[in-house]
Amino acid sequence: MEINQVDSILFDLDGTLWNAAVLYAKAWTVALQQHGIDKIIDEEDIAGLIGLEQSFVIRSLIPALYLNKASIIVAAVEVETERLIQTEGAPLYKRVKEGLEELHQRYPLFIVSNCDKNVVKLFLKYHGLELLFVDHRTHGENHKSKFENIEDLIVKYNLKKPVYVGDTLSDQKQSELAKIPFVHVNYGFGRLENYMPSFSDFERLTAYFLQECYQPSK
Repeated sequence: MEINQVDSILFDLDGTLWNAAVLYAKAWTVALQQHGIDKIIDEEDIAGLIGLEQSFVIRSLIPALYLNKASIIVAAVEVETERLIQTEGAPLYKRVKEGLEELHQRYPLFIVSNCDKNVVKLFLKYHGLELLFVDHRTHGENHKSKFENIEDLIVKYNLKKPVYVGDTLSDQKQSELAKIPFVHVNYGFGRLENYMPSFSDFERLTAYFLQECYQPSK
């Protein structure tokens, strides 16, 4: 990938821009308890499932749950997740806001995530990032796979040389299906052995896209 040919950057959300594992675990626990299921979902339960489509998450967390009850609980999870984002929020990874502000000066920025339909909007509002992104797509709003949502944005905005930034093997595979380069960050929830380019923090990622020598912030 020739960095000087990149014309736009599409980002994954969870594990790439922020860490909402604790928030999601809390939302699931509350929703299950509301419907009489005495099960505590913790951060470790959620961490390996973040970034996957909702159907996979449900089967993994509650494999014996009846389908009709699953849909009710998922709706409750969405409500609780939205409430928690607005009232408690979740942290950005280090230097993400500063990096996005710099990247925004050079590239159109987008988000493509498998999260629930309103999560990206609430994430952007909570962290004051609305003006930095052109558009976003989520599995929750249209039930499309990540690569299909990437393709939608490419067509809508006539992107010629986009790249996708994410943290998991699934993100890499979805990039391949969309036929665009993938850039890995290894501080999130996924691990890719010997993959390049891969970055240990957002500051290095920013320097890479700005074609600058990395100099740690003071």
